[in-house]
Amino acid sequence: MKDITLVQASSSDNHAIQEALTDYNIQVCPVLPRAELHKLDFALKDPQGKLIGGINAEYVNWGILFISLLFIKEEFHSLGHGSMLLKNVEKIAKEKGCYLAHTDTLEFQAKDFYLIHGYEIFGILDNCPKGYKRYFFKKDL
Repeated sequence: MKDITLVQASSSDNHAIQEALTDYNIQVCPVLPRAELHKLDFALKDPQGKLIGGINAEYVNWGILFISLLFIKEEFHSLGHGSMLLKNVEKIAKEKGCYLAHTDTLEFQAKDFYLIHGYEIFGILDNCPKGYKRYFFKKDL
């Protein structure tokens, strides 16, 4: 054990780790195809090209969409921009064969937004960050 070192992972290290995990997954669950991630990142800009929000998401060819980030500047809240971003990503994911979406948000962020859009809470993590709750959501597409 004393010859093993802990180092910052390079992009090639990360790729090798992902490939090793994928190989393991296929060995244990042969019905799964080799995982392929597809990014669904969109930015929303005003007529002058100024950024007002965006969404970062990805789907895996196993039929699962993950929304990692959705943000709209506060002055543009309640105008339907977040809904448009979310529906666009969900539509693309469904067209690509996704049947499930998931995401998480902090209690002071977009909890009600996701509930309104048909997501259901499947987990809550207390004190994450300290003094707040993190909500985990899922939705059948």
